[in-house]
Amino acid sequence: MAASPLAEGDPQRIGGYVLAGRLGAGGQGVVFEGYGPDRARVAIKVLHADVAMLRPMNGEVAALLRVAPFCTARIIEFDLDAARPYLVSEFVPGPSLRAVVQEHGPLRGEELYRLAVGTATAMVAVHNAGVVHRDLKPDNVLLGPGGPRVIDFGIARLLTGPVSSGAHGPVGTPVYMAPEVLRGSAAGQAADVYGWAAVILYAATARLPYRAHAPYAELPEPVRSLVLSGLAEHPQDRPDSRDLLLRLLDHRPDPARLMEAGRAAAGVIGPRDSAEDPPLGERAERVFRALPPAEQAAAAGVLLRLLGPDDRLRTAPTDELGDDPAVRAVVEAFARAGILTTSGDGVAIAAPALPVAWPRLTGWLDEERPGQADHHRLREAARMWAANGRRDADLDQGSALERDNRWAAGARRNLRLNPLERDFLAASSALAGRRVRRRRLLLITLALLLSLTAVLATLAESQRRVVVAQRDEAIARGLAARVPSLRTLAPSTAQLLSVAAWRISPVAEARTSVLSSLAQPQVALGIKGAYLAVADHGRVLSWDSDRAEIWDPGSRTRVATIGSPGCCTNAFLSPGASTLLTIDASQTVTRVYDVRSGRLLGEDSAPGNSAAFSADGRRAATFTYASGRPVTVFDLTRGNRVADVTRKNVMAVALSPDASTLAIAVEGRRVELVDLASGRTTRAFTVPETAEEVEQASEQEVRRLRFTADGTTLVSNNGELRFWDPSSGAERVDHVGAGHITHQFALDASGRWLATADGQSVRLWDLRTGRSTTVMSPLPQAADEMAFAQEARSLVILPRTGEPLAVDLVPYTAPPRLHGMGGEATGAALSTRSGRIAMTAPDGIRVWDLHSRRQIGPTTVYTSPSSSSSEPKSTSACTGGDDPFREVDLSPDGTLLAAITPDDAVRVSEVGTGREVARLVDRPARRPGDTWGQQAVAFSPDGRTLVASGAHRVPPGCHRAELVTQTWTAASGWRRAHTTPGVRGPFAFTPDGTELVALDNDGLVLIDPATGRLRWRTDTSHLVIGLTGLTPDARSALVPADALHQVELGTGRLLESPLTGADGVDSTAPAPDGRTLATADRGNRIRLLDAPTGAVSDLAFPGWDDSVLALGFSPDGRTLHAVTSTGIVYSHITDAERAVELLCARVGRQLTRGEWEQHLPGVPYRDVC
Repeated sequence: MAASPLAEGDPQRIGGYVLAGRLGAGGQGVVFEGYGPDRARVAIKVLHADVAMLRPMNGEVAALLRVAPFCTARIIEFDLDAARPYLVSEFVPGPSLRAVVQEHGPLRGEELYRLAVGTATAMVAVHNAGVVHRDLKPDNVLLGPGGPRVIDFGIARLLTGPVSSGAHGPVGTPVYMAPEVLRGSAAGQAADVYGWAAVILYAATARLPYRAHAPYAELPEPVRSLVLSGLAEHPQDRPDSRDLLLRLLDHRPDPARLMEAGRAAAGVIGPRDSAEDPPLGERAERVFRALPPAEQAAAAGVLLRLLGPDDRLRTAPTDELGDDPAVRAVVEAFARAGILTTSGDGVAIAAPALPVAWPRLTGWLDEERPGQADHHRLREAARMWAANGRRDADLDQGSALERDNRWAAGARRNLRLNPLERDFLAASSALAGRRVRRRRLLLITLALLLSLTAVLATLAESQRRVVVAQRDEAIARGLAARVPSLRTLAPSTAQLLSVAAWRISPVAEARTSVLSSLAQPQVALGIKGAYLAVADHGRVLSWDSDRAEIWDPGSRTRVATIGSPGCCTNAFLSPGASTLLTIDASQTVTRVYDVRSGRLLGEDSAPGNSAAFSADGRRAATFTYASGRPVTVFDLTRGNRVADVTRKNVMAVALSPDASTLAIAVEGRRVELVDLASGRTTRAFTVPETAEEVEQASEQEVRRLRFTADGTTLVSNNGELRFWDPSSGAERVDHVGAGHITHQFALDASGRWLATADGQSVRLWDLRTGRSTTVMSPLPQAADEMAFAQEARSLVILPRTGEPLAVDLVPYTAPPRLHGMGGEATGAALSTRSGRIAMTAPDGIRVWDLHSRRQIGPTTVYTSPSSSSSEPKSTSACTGGDDPFREVDLSPDGTLLAAITPDDAVRVSEVGTGREVARLVDRPARRPGDTWGQQAVAFSPDGRTLVASGAHRVPPGCHRAELVTQTWTAASGWRRAHTTPGVRGPFAFTPDGTELVALDNDGLVLIDPATGRLRWRTDTSHLVIGLTGLTPDARSALVPADALHQVELGTGRLLESPLTGADGVDSTAPAPDGRTLATADRGNRIRLLDAPTGAVSDLAFPGWDDSVLALGFSPDGRTLHAVTSTGIVYSHITDAERAVELLCARVGRQLTRGEWEQHLPGVPYRDVC
């Protein structure tokens, strides 16, 4: 439970204790960390003035001192008559139960049992002293090194001395308060038992007692039965605390030693990786001991300057501390630890208790105290001298100068003169006329030494920069290596740490980390609150007992706040976010608010703790989970009840889109459809048990019901999705998603999209096409709620614990697509220089501009030659196929299109007009029975040369008999320049066009395009006979096998070391930077590979089941385009600086100092965004 700095207006002392920081604040008061004269660490609760008015007499509170220290925080001292009434208790290091559950998730098994025993033991200790705690809640249970401890008796009520609540109503936290207290009855020991049961239920489920659907299955026996009986509505039906503890301990201990047995059985709950929280003095000592000797020597002087007369804290201007690097390092080290604060005004000690809590500083103060006043006077005199222009009239003379010199010469122990103070004393002495000549000689000597120092400093600075750069590179690489492990549990932190790695040093590993983080689909929204929920349309609702806030997940801004005392123990937001429905802690008062104005529209006494809305938000149904209370339907536009429908043990409800039908699920998986106009049950059916085995029958209950947008289907979830026809009650077993095992689901408002979440991942279903794909995996923990937002452009997920997440769905639900793209393409060619792409389909070839995604020129359709043509035709079964356009290419400037057409010719046409420029046909001589077919075509980098390969084939089997590659030149109207036998495509030109890589029947060949002659052949048949392109530096050709193998162009030698992280690659694209390679593999993964280091970035490629047809960088290398067979264009940012900007905008915050210290200890904090 680490303290935060004191706020403005907070006291520095309470009684005999000095404060170090705030531990928390609530409706009753503020809790501070403090230290007594003996340096003992304590927790001090200072009551608010209005709460102090409710206090009992000091004699009554003295009973708190009688509480035995069994799993409780001991009360040390109190004074309720002080100007600031307070109670002092033992300090318990460790996080609260709420913090642990929110960070790590629910407790399970033995940990939950130990918590139950420990808190029950504390409750017995409190009750044995004649005290009722009255505010048992997760925040008041600390998980310390000795086990769970119950704290905060600040509002405890003595059984022997009543406390008047006056007009303030019941004192405590409503959601954990017993029903009789909420109804105005006095709180007795039974109320604490109810609070204990609610706390244990929260620990096991991470949910509010009112929202914990099927919660008891998470609890082991005997905890489960005791929680059930502890939550009984009537106090007489609950066990007393001693009996509860005895039953937890299986009646084994001697009743006289009951609490000792409870404490022994509680033990430590953990291990947990919560940050250590040592005392203030120990923290300061650790920082000091970690400093190098030179900085340790400077530390005392820095800290002593931050204390004035009588040890009062003061802010020292930065220039007062001097420009010594050791001083700067001391300030940075202590500031990182939160011991010092830095601002525009200067440097100050953060905690007033530091001189008391840290023995070393106390010793320094004792040594310096005799001369402290003299130094204070000298410091102020020097600052006044400087502020007034360093006039001689402001210098010290006579006895004042003697006192200054005496202190500077011998009275000080740890303080050092800063440059201003030295100048002041020197000027004062010069004015007195002492040692004029010697001073002149000294100045000359100092000037010479200064010149020499400057030269040495320059050399040292150069060496320092080299060392710092090497250190920063190592830090950046180490940080980048840790980021992947954080992406699931802390996505926003991981993204910001990627940015930090790049800011520290732009090494290849940091760039890889930044680009991978940008591809990460989920981001934490940073919305926090006591309780959270996600409404339809994705708005996030945050509330506590007295107010509710509505947040927009897209902008992460608060769009509305509604509040009144006790209004919002439970809160629900309508689908359009226009209406807020709240239920008070008694579960008997329902209020309806207009979100825009905050106005109360009406209230009703209908009981309930859960609610559901119709799709248009005009009606709502409230009900009490797992009870026999009626389901009440309200007309929110008129503010009146529509119907009350009574069923036993209601588990879930749903309203049809037109709000005419109410679906009710009751215990036993029975679902009824009720016509609200008549009150008649029109249909009823029983949901089958799930296919998976579960431990508890309660987990088979229907957890959620939902109508589709058109009202024609009702969706049920009891761990398995099922779809029902409301008109007949028949199950739709063939519905998309039917039978899918899931914990949670969401439907979008349009009715097209379905999202499901199991314990591992989130899956998106297209109800129109039937396709599904995983959009987030792994899932850090179970999703409690989720909803589509921004017209299905994102999915908001509320995990079991922690803050909400937003998953980007744009690549799935609204991907950028080539305009006018019809059916699925079978081939593509991308001209990166011009930003154009050609796509082939059975109905023709189209060319698009990637930036605008609009078609350029007409669709090109080629037909076979007429029957009267004198040219021989290819009629063999070896030729043709479903796609008549087997290969295309675009010239580098994007103005010419080359395509192999059905007549086995290569036709060249203008993109803009579709006009045919040339038809290239020059078939080699044929043998009887052979057929000829073209199979690959490629432009040279200057666009003035075209290579095309073909082969004679012999049916049946169509085995290749002879390979031929022909080179055509644009000179003189596209004439054939030469022929290279035995060679085929695909082709890869070097950037300057002077070399061409191709294939033969055994592996790779290198051709001189100017002559058509072979320069070398390399056998790669033991790997694969294939070619995907060239390395980014164009020095090697790439052969795709188990990895990307490299064949050196200069020698034809197969290199021993393939490129790592590139298995199963189908296509590659080199970046203009000469080191980055993009790959697309058979798993439809797109990666960026830094060739020199092997660092790999995984880029987002949803693509459903589409294949990547084209891959290429923009001319500046800052964007990578991937185009699928359905015309979807994914444009990935590959420029790290631009990626950093986008990441910072997406996360919307800086790294906190706590995150920085955890992941970058010892590195000075800085803003990275």
